[in-house]
Amino acid sequence: MSRVSRIKKEKVLINDADSSVYAIGFMTQKKMHYLTNTKGTIVWQGQDKRELNKWLKENPDDTLE
Repeated sequence: MSRVSRIKKEKVLINDADSSVYAIGFMTQKKMHYLTNTKGTIVWQGQDKRELNKWLKENPDDTLE
């Protein structure tokens, strides 16, 4: 007859922190949007693309030349 071992084995949790660091970095990343005219001068910059679309509606196209 076989015997069943009743000794509990310890479990070890191994956590690689790289994945957590990258996840937090991507969640907190902010993008900047820039709008330049034909001469390369920045005429608008911001983080919210909706604000850029609003600005484009309020300003005539001649500001981009």
